[in-house]
Amino acid sequence: MKLSLLKSSLMSLLLVLQGCGEAPRTSGEDILERCLEAAGGREALSGLHVIHTVDSLSMAGMSGISESWWVREPFTGLNVTELGPVRQEVLIREDSVWTVDRNGHLSPGGIEERDQMELSRMTVFYDYLLNTALASPGADTLLDGVTAVSVTLKDHPNVVFYHSREDWLPVMMRAATMGIEVRSYPGGYTDIDGIMTPSYSVSIIPALGQTMETHNLLTEYNVPVPESIFVLTSGTADWSLEGQGEEYPVRIMGEHLYLDGTVQGQRVNILLDSGAGATVLDSALASRLGLEGTGRLPASGIGGTREFSFARVDEYSAAGAVVRDQTLAVMPLADQFYSATGQRIDLILGYDFLSRFATRIDYGRETITLREPGTSGIPEEGASVLHAERSMGLLSVNAVLEDSVPVRLIVDTGAGGNIHLTPSFFDAHPGFLAGRPTFDTEMEGIGGTDSIAGFRVSTVTLGDYKVPGGLCSSFDGGEILSGFDGILGSGVLSRFAVTMDYDSGLLILQPSSLFETGMPETLTGMGLEIREGMLRVRSVVTGSPAERAGLREGDMLVSVDGAPVSGEDLHGITGLLPDREDVPVVLGIRRGGDETGLELVTGRLVP
Repeated sequence: MKLSLLKSSLMSLLLVLQGCGEAPRTSGEDILERCLEAAGGREALSGLHVIHTVDSLSMAGMSGISESWWVREPFTGLNVTELGPVRQEVLIREDSVWTVDRNGHLSPGGIEERDQMELSRMTVFYDYLLNTALASPGADTLLDGVTAVSVTLKDHPNVVFYHSREDWLPVMMRAATMGIEVRSYPGGYTDIDGIMTPSYSVSIIPALGQTMETHNLLTEYNVPVPESIFVLTSGTADWSLEGQGEEYPVRIMGEHLYLDGTVQGQRVNILLDSGAGATVLDSALASRLGLEGTGRLPASGIGGTREFSFARVDEYSAAGAVVRDQTLAVMPLADQFYSATGQRIDLILGYDFLSRFATRIDYGRETITLREPGTSGIPEEGASVLHAERSMGLLSVNAVLEDSVPVRLIVDTGAGGNIHLTPSFFDAHPGFLAGRPTFDTEMEGIGGTDSIAGFRVSTVTLGDYKVPGGLCSSFDGGEILSGFDGILGSGVLSRFAVTMDYDSGLLILQPSSLFETGMPETLTGMGLEIREGMLRVRSVVTGSPAERAGLREGDMLVSVDGAPVSGEDLHGITGLLPDREDVPVVLGIRRGGDETGLELVTGRLVP
């Protein structure tokens, strides 16, 4: 599951939507020069040294305020956005960027914040107009009946301004942040100190179905900068860690990690998911605890997009850590995932939790260990240390498939399987599947079910280790994952004791007791789910042992080699099925009102 709040990036982009003037159709440099003159002229724009803005915001049923300060030399910027219960701060100081998330946690900026920094450097003080080498006018286009010329930033081709041919003021700005397109429509231009400034803007995020309205309350140029304004107001320590370095048990079930914890003192079942950009509370549990959600925002993930709200939680705990005064995402979890997992999930531990610690997961020992951030406790023997990039609250690392194909993969403890590759990967490697046997199946995610194609990858290299790639898949992933090649799931991660240190930007791998074997590979080709307390065949892979045995979608599995099974055996079924190829097993099936036995001979889904 991936949760993305685009407000601070969006506000920085909105800030640069300032005017241009009228000119006949002529060369690109002349167009940019006339835009410069219309915005206020070279002298006025070159003389800009400080910008201060305050804007009101409304989005997803929430309202708020955004305030920004910018200084040209040395280049410094601060954006503070408060929207409903959510507060986020971004500080830029020359070549560094820092953020404070909605729960007051201070951390270095990730990929999108650094992109925002570079974009702001070019646009906030109109450098892209003052230096015509930074932008390139392009073709005309028709926008709502207005002919507009496009102006693209050369170093940021995903950022395009559209200026009206009638008055040369911007009528739209289109930008992409980590694959998510934002379209902003400014208007109501006014002259402030000789510089044309929009008084409002409507911004649309098509992929998420969201609209944000911004109204300027104050714009000031070249005013004194308050003392100590460029300081982030991170919260005081909102967590405590008892027994630092102690091991706590986790349960591996269906290639997912579960552990016990509490929310508001109530015992809960937790899914540990480094692929979740936020910690998520089940909506039914929130209701029982009397927590009221605010807003309606989209969460993008495998299978599509779901809506979530925010709720304030006094305290939750897991693995010896207690975290206090948190704003958590809220959406249905327990009922949503029970049929596919057999687990009623009360809480998903994501970025909000994991980023506060150096977290070690030993899949072989089935334990989790937390340490203070920046104290990874790197084992000396057999450890491989990988640089981990952070983006949207997710960690990603470089890997190599089959000794020759470099990939950037999100580290996702919440994803079953080995490696799931995005359309962006196949756009860059169109021949990767040529000659490989494939099969069609499904993957369950936060947004529902996604159809995927399965295939085998011989090896994946992570740092100093090369391990079998095993069964992998291609999946849609949506626009939010378009900046990555894929997801690194538990099938590969289980071969290691994995340490994730967000503060230091490190992923540390050491072989676990599962290093040689990994997790069991499916040898049947049938997908099961719980339906009315029984095991229902949800899917049958074409050409698989399950199809050859005669299984059909909708069959009820009632026994394995004569041993009765029910919905409670969803995870235990693996132990009843053979773990080797070419082994026969009799499956008791109820189809309609009849029961029958089908002999299935185990085998690989693809060579």
